[in-house]
Amino acid sequence: MINRKLAIVIPYFKNEYFRECLESLEKQNDNRFNVYIGDDSSPQDPWILINSSQKKLNITYKRFDKNLGSISLTQQWERCLGMINGEEWIMLLCDDDVLSENVVNSFYKNLDEIEDAKSKVVKFASQVVDEYGKPVTEKYCHPKLQDYRDVFYDRFFNANRSSLSEHIFRRTSFQKYGFHDYPLAWHADDMAWLEFSEFGKIYSINEACVYFRSSAIHLSRSDFLLEEKRDTTYLFFNNVIYEYLENFNQYQITAILKRYELLTFSFKKVNFNFVFQFFRLKLKHEGIYEALKFIRRICINRKELK
Repeated sequence: MINRKLAIVIPYFKNEYFRECLESLEKQNDNRFNVYIGDDSSPQDPWILINSSQKKLNITYKRFDKNLGSISLTQQWERCLGMINGEEWIMLLCDDDVLSENVVNSFYKNLDEIEDAKSKVVKFASQVVDEYGKPVTEKYCHPKLQDYRDVFYDRFFNANRSSLSEHIFRRTSFQKYGFHDYPLAWHADDMAWLEFSEFGKIYSINEACVYFRSSAIHLSRSDFLLEEKRDTTYLFFNNVIYEYLENFNQYQITAILKRYELLTFSFKKVNFNFVFQFFRLKLKHEGIYEALKFIRRICINRKELK
């Protein structure tokens, strides 16, 4: 019997690039994985494609009667993750992304090191491609072992990038934390890697690549639902500030506090509760001088105060 520790879970809704996604799984040079496809009551029937791929892949397919992704994308993810059969590791693969043929093999090749490092999140190299599969960015690679706080800092302050599909994570970590139910699932993956990793080491594999699809129908396109995305970015940083700030080092804390303050003013979220709570944070982490400078900025911009 083939030992399959890896589940590749695909929350399915659109078929524009689904063939390419499945073909990239068929081309894997290591078949130690199971595929789970959760159909979010899509109007685009994927069965012909799935049936064809079943000749090479071990696929479990389920069509859900109710469309959930339009209400909560993270709940759709979790519903699909409920299909797995006890695999220890999970990849949540978007239905329009593709894998290089050595992704699964490189995961198993490095698995002993991953487990020795007690890593709960694995990250592959990635590259953004267009509608035709042509690269539109350079290949993004990462240090082999990196503290999550440094991964977070690179993501938000060093112009690095991240996507859902390029990660593999432990089932037990998902069961412990789940996904935050952010609108559009915006930053839900960022919060997941923060929590799933428990600020331990992220293990990166650069010899294999996940190709992230950027297209006119993708949620992440720059002109789509900007206000909702901005509000969710504020909510995400609010959660990081008040739940996990202590896990970062001093220069990272300073950068995170500065970003959160800018977001609060930019999105007109300033109120007396924010001033009180944020003053305490500045005082605790940066001292009385920086805390008083914050109060001075509030006084200068007091018209923003609600």
